Amino acid sequence: MTQLIVSIDDASLLLNIQNAISLLKGVGNVRVVTTEYENPNDETKEAIEASRRGELIYCTDFEDYLEKVK
Repeated sequence: MTQLIVSIDDASLLLNIQNAISLLKGVGNVRVVTTEYENPNDETKEAIEASRRGELIYCTDFEDYLEKVK
């Protein structure tokens, strides 16, 4: 089986594009896979869990943010 990977920038068009591709002769299956956050690294996973636990930082402005993330 050969696969064709299509990247979609505008998610609002996804269903229409998916339907159109499925109408093409020889297309056996069309499935949607999002990869933006599919495989986060360990540091990102820990940051997500920390935010779920309520461990957040609050910044007054961008300069304050830069200080806190050093």
